[in-house]
Amino acid sequence: MKNFFTDTHAHIAMLLQDEDSELTAESLIEKLTEAEVKRIISISGHSDELLFSHSQIELFSHAGIELLCSAGIHPHEAEAEGENIQWLYDNADKIIAVGESGLDFHYDFSPREIQRKVFRKMIEISIELEKPLIIHARSAESEAIDILLNQGMRNKRVLFHCYTGDLKTAEAIISHGWYISISGIATFKKGDDIREILRMIPEDKLLLETDSPYLAPAPFRGKINTPALIPHLYIKAAEERQCDVKTLTEIITANTNRFFNL
Repeated sequence: MKNFFTDTHAHIAMLLQDEDSELTAESLIEKLTEAEVKRIISISGHSDELLFSHSQIELFSHAGIELLCSAGIHPHEAEAEGENIQWLYDNADKIIAVGESGLDFHYDFSPREIQRKVFRKMIEISIELEKPLIIHARSAESEAIDILLNQGMRNKRVLFHCYTGDLKTAEAIISHGWYISISGIATFKKGDDIREILRMIPEDKLLLETDSPYLAPAPFRGKINTPALIPHLYIKAAEERQCDVKTLTEIITANTNRFFNL
């Protein structure tokens, strides 16, 4: 299975449990099948989201779509949920990665010191469970790097998802042996900086994602994003990296397998 699209970061529970959305698991699966999307990493920030996502695995599997789960405390939820971590240990067998977790100094929905404390704990859990770590870092990339290095994560399986930092920081991330995932921002009219980073990421450190239900790619901006729209990002990424889409799907499949140990 090489020539298919992978979405390495989508919030399936959030997407399907939105009361304002008419999208169902069945209708999503139909869209995914049409788009030839056959693998999705579903991200959860709460135990109920994880259990919901995990409950959908069999349904997706019957349609030939591999649904896999990751879970962790998001920095937005660090203050409210930071002490509630036992569910991650209890459900360790249901996840292939820890996260998304990290630091968000753009919104500061949780106090920064609490964000730092919870982030360190998520790193510890990643190490204890021997699972890769998915990072959310916004306006805090450099400090996230420092914390990761201080906790011995150099050359470990670390992924900076939906990267929005600058080129210099992206180069530092790569130098430490970590991965970078690019979202639909690369298709936006004002996405020149992200496209520059997309072009420089080494072939073996690149992943692609929707971050669904957010950040729908052009020409769907402003609409609900789903993993079925990931091909639009692949097409743009292949154009920027001057390769064909088939080759890019093979690269992302190989990188996904390596990073998540699939």
